[in-house]
Amino acid sequence: VDFTVSKNKIENLLNTGVLGTETDVCGAYTQGNAHQDPLITAGYTGTEGYGITITQSTGGKIKSVDISNVETHRGAANGIALFKDSSVDFNEVLIDSIIAGSQLDIGELRPEQKYLPNKVPIACSIFDNNYNTEYTL
Repeated sequence: VDFTVSKNKIENLLNTGVLGTETDVCGAYTQGNAHQDPLITAGYTGTEGYGITITQSTGGKIKSVDISNVETHRGAANGIALFKDSSVDFNEVLIDSIIAGSQLDIGELRPEQKYLPNKVPIACSIFDNNYNTEYTL
């Protein structure tokens, strides 16, 4: 509650993680572990990359922050991700060069299983999962 992140530079983050693997027990699982909320992060998350994540945090302020060069080889990449029950005000935030799935062979994804446990890589400057979240620019 009531947090501030200011005057920070986040740069050159790289996730080289391999894709999640189905098992006979879990199949194309919808959550990474028993404690994960599938409405926040469905499926395998070991390939994802984030500059900043905000989860269940309210009254936040992010100001004078520069995020650049966030890259994943096989998963989603986000400068800032806003998850469940969060609110934040952004002021003077610069986000540049967010690259998702730079090494992924698209044939490894499975549309017949709704792309689970792995998902189609998406790159976002600011990702809002729309689960009781709000932000102002």
